[in-house]
Amino acid sequence: MTTKFRNSVIIIIICCLFPALLSFALTPEEIYREVIIEVKPGTFIFPEGEDTSTLDEIQTSSTMRSVLENYNTELIIKAFPEFKLADTLGIVEETGDTVKLANMSEVYKIRLTSAEKVQPAIIEMDTLSEVIYAEPNCMPEPVVVYPNDPHFQNGDQWGLWNYGQSGGTDDADIDAPEAWNIFKGSSGIKIGIIDGGVENWHEDLSGKVTGDAGWGWNGHGFHVAGIAAANTDNNIGVAGVDWNAMINSQRIDGDDTPEVYNEIMDAVNAGCHILNNSWRAIDENGNPVNSTTLRRAFSNAYKLNRVAVVAMGNEGDGVTQYPAGFGQGIIAVGATDKWDVKATFSSTGNHIDVVAPGVSIWSCIPTGSYYDDKSGTSMATPFVSGLAGLLKGFRTNLYNDDIEQIISLSSNKIRTDLYDYDENGWNVEVGYGRINAHKALKLIHTSIVPAYSLHHWEANGGTVVDQASSYQTRLFFDVPGLANGMYLAKWHKVQKDVTFPGTCSYVPPYVWGRGVETNGFSFANPNYGMGWCRVVPESITSTSATLETYVYKVYNTLGQYIGWFPTTASNATYAYTVLGMALASDTSGTETPQTRIMEEQDESTSELLVCFPNPFRYSTTIKYRLPEDTSELLNIKIYNAKGQLVKKYDLSSQSKTNEVCWYGKDNLGRNVPSGIYLYRLEVGNYTSDTKRMLILK
Repeated sequence: MTTKFRNSVIIIIICCLFPALLSFALTPEEIYREVIIEVKPGTFIFPEGEDTSTLDEIQTSSTMRSVLENYNTELIIKAFPEFKLADTLGIVEETGDTVKLANMSEVYKIRLTSAEKVQPAIIEMDTLSEVIYAEPNCMPEPVVVYPNDPHFQNGDQWGLWNYGQSGGTDDADIDAPEAWNIFKGSSGIKIGIIDGGVENWHEDLSGKVTGDAGWGWNGHGFHVAGIAAANTDNNIGVAGVDWNAMINSQRIDGDDTPEVYNEIMDAVNAGCHILNNSWRAIDENGNPVNSTTLRRAFSNAYKLNRVAVVAMGNEGDGVTQYPAGFGQGIIAVGATDKWDVKATFSSTGNHIDVVAPGVSIWSCIPTGSYYDDKSGTSMATPFVSGLAGLLKGFRTNLYNDDIEQIISLSSNKIRTDLYDYDENGWNVEVGYGRINAHKALKLIHTSIVPAYSLHHWEANGGTVVDQASSYQTRLFFDVPGLANGMYLAKWHKVQKDVTFPGTCSYVPPYVWGRGVETNGFSFANPNYGMGWCRVVPESITSTSATLETYVYKVYNTLGQYIGWFPTTASNATYAYTVLGMALASDTSGTETPQTRIMEEQDESTSELLVCFPNPFRYSTTIKYRLPEDTSELLNIKIYNAKGQLVKKYDLSSQSKTNEVCWYGKDNLGRNVPSGIYLYRLEVGNYTSDTKRMLILK
């Protein structure tokens, strides 16, 4: 009997003889909604002989019971039911010394109704006097996934995995192995390669490719397709960003504008979720062409909820190339090298969204050894298309605007010594930074703690807050009920204040509008009939935001009134998305978890204000108010979520600014990790309420 066969027999016998043992195995879903908590002795009194009980069966304090009820506790479980006090002593074998070991007798698992409640519950539990510590339950799994494709294993594919090979910069990659530990892709996702053609016979694209046969542009389409979605972990060639996505080839080499329009629409009609466009439109002199015909094809794709990813161009200047410069519905991609610097050839401009590896990128070719390296924003673009495929495959209900926003939000701010990012984290050369597949997937992974929740909501109505002073000449294309052409129109900016549905607030409050399902237009002329919704940035709070769109009062060129397009202000519909960690609120609307006041307060009029920005990446400003006549010393203390002091500011009450700037470092000058932090003001006998801030790095 072989060892493998013998082991299989043993497993079968165990499963047959001891089925009861298998029923005790916890599912990941159960584990991820549990809080591990150590409490002071006597906090929980279980029914005699029980190790697991509901909250109703447990004796505990009123404060503890209130918190557990607030987070819908399903079960309270002794984490170490067999633990004995004798286990707290150990003997060092070599010396015979007696040492004290951990006492786990008062450690429990608190099972909640959802993983989203875990992090806020931990924060509130940490404020209770009965609690020693609280933390999420977790389970082990491999940190990274390394496929066996030869060009990945030998370090050629630095864009996926950069460990400093060939003198590169460690981690100047898209964190692909970490992302693949979460998700490797779905065969239900189709990426359209609108390029020089791709064929199914290539060994690393076999079984994936449909659409146009043949190939031109020196195998450019093969190379692009392999970067996005080559067969992976097959001991052959290269690894793709999305292991399992299918490829639809739409060959455009030698085509004119109408033919390219048709190929784009063929990709849409073939069911492609992602459209990869590693090309630019030029005239006979090589100059960029802003084609209305091509713009209409991409507008169609956007309105049908497709994601269009486009190369910025390889001219190395700020001249806008198209389709990258079309604007709404386009993810424009620049290129970086293995040192995390923008490639010298990568074009720049106000329309750039993100960058991705684009120098010496290995992938498929149709000749010779079947593999080679190429450089260009053409190579950077399919990295983003592959990531878009991973996101869509992981959460199929994502809209095209969701995918674009998540990719931008999760990008790494590279080389801050070279690139100045604005207040929104954007730069004209590298956009929002280099894409990070791992961070992007984590934002929508509900089993990772802290878990973010993503919600799609709509609002109706609105108020006109501004309008054009006179009628202007405007072009309208593809607007229902309106013939294509020139009109006289007056724009009206319409806004709607919304409070997010339900009784939750969101930290951080990522909020964005979605054109699909919005019936207002943008300010662009022409806007090609695309729905458009903007969230006013300064309006965003953890529970609300202001949405914005435009409607138009339209006349023909003879001055004859035609109507309101696409609708009237009162009939406007806004589609928007909210992403963040959901914090429950009580019936009075007070956000929880609430933090308790650490000491009794006097009648002082001192006040600690909410820090800004919050959440933040690099720094935040904490402001406070003091009585005019105070002369006492004061301090601001910053704690992590477990209540451990990480930073203290000793201040003078005579300060003229009444503020401090925290750069996310502890008292020793070390960077603190991302997460929730608490801070409070102490002046004499006065201690302020404790407030929260969130660092996202």
